[in-house]
Amino acid sequence: MRLTINDIAKRAGVSSTTVSRVINNKPDVDTKTRENILKIIEETNYVPNPIMIGLGKSKTNLVGFFTYNLVGPFRVEALRGISERLSSSQYQLLFYNSNVPFPTTPEQYERTSRGLFEIINKGSVDGLIMLQPVNDKTYLAELYQQGFPLVFIDDWGYMSQFDVPVVEVDNYNGALQAVRHLIGLGHQRIAIITGPLEVGSSAVRTSVDRLAGYKDALKEAGLPFDSALVAQGDFSEESGYSCITALLDRAETASGFTALFASNDLMAIGAMNALNERGLKVPDDMSVVGFDDIPLDAYIRPALTTVRMPVKEMGKLAVEMLIEQIECKTLTAKKVLFPTELIIRASTKPR
Repeated sequence: MRLTINDIAKRAGVSSTTVSRVINNKPDVDTKTRENILKIIEETNYVPNPIMIGLGKSKTNLVGFFTYNLVGPFRVEALRGISERLSSSQYQLLFYNSNVPFPTTPEQYERTSRGLFEIINKGSVDGLIMLQPVNDKTYLAELYQQGFPLVFIDDWGYMSQFDVPVVEVDNYNGALQAVRHLIGLGHQRIAIITGPLEVGSSAVRTSVDRLAGYKDALKEAGLPFDSALVAQGDFSEESGYSCITALLDRAETASGFTALFASNDLMAIGAMNALNERGLKVPDDMSVVGFDDIPLDAYIRPALTTVRMPVKEMGKLAVEMLIEQIECKTLTAKKVLFPTELIIRASTKPR
C-alpha cells in the first residue's frame, strides 16, 4: 500500500503541512524536526506525491479547468459559466482535456491523472476546477489537504469520502419530479435509462440518486418497481438509442410501458431517435422525459420535457469558491447543492 504524506506526518509526530515544507525544502522547520522527517522518508522509501512539489510556485493568475473530455453540452455549458465569471476577474483560464471518451480502465485513469500532475508540477495554475473527476482520488484529496485550491463540479459522489469543496445538483429530487410528472399524466409502466452506476470500484452517485428518485416516485404512487424496465447507459446519445432498443426487444416489456425517463438529455434524444425508427411517435405512443435541459432540447421536435440543471450557474459559483481559496486562503470545505426545475415541453402528454 502506497504511503501518503499523512502517514509520514503521523510517524514523525508532526502535521502534514510540516512534512510538506520539508519535502519542498522550505526554511521554517527546525533542524531536528527536518532531520527526523528526512530519516523517516529514507527508512520507508517514501516517494513524495509529485503533485506536492508544485505547491510552492509563484502566483500565475491562471486557474485551471480539468475534465476527462469536452464531449457533450453539459461540459460545454459548465465551461461557459466558468469563462463568464472569470471574465470579470483578474484570472485567466487554462483548459485541460485528457481526451478519454469515458474512463473505465486503470490505464485510462492513469492517463487522466498524469495530465493533471503535469499541470500542477509545472506550477501552471493557482487553483483548479475539476468537472466529474475520475483521477486518483487519494492524490486529489492530498492536493487539497496540502493547501492547493480545488473545487469539484458534479463529482458523481467520487470524492464523497473526503472533505473537499463540491458544487452539485439535487439529482434525487430532480428524478422524483420527472417521474411524478409522468405518473400524474396517467402512466403506470415507466421505463428508465440510468447513467453508469459504477466507475471502477466507485458508485456513480449521480446515477444512483436518479435511480433512487425514480423508484421512490413509483413507491409513493403505489406502483411496483420492475427491473425489466431498467437499462443502464453511459450518458451518451448512442447508449440511449441502444438501451431503448433493448427495452423494446425484451419479450416481457415489448408492449409493456408507455413512458420513459432517461437520466440525461442525450440519452433521451438517442431513445427518441430509436422510437421514431420503430414507428413509435413521441408523445402519442411514448412520453419521454430527460435530465439536464441542454440548449438543444427546446429546438428538437418534439421539444423535450426535462429536468433543468443550472449548469452555467454551477460553473460560476465554482469560480467564486476557487478565487476565495486563492485570495483569502479559506480552505474550509463546502458542499453546495443546487435545486432542479421540471421544464414541461411537448414530449409528454396524458396517457
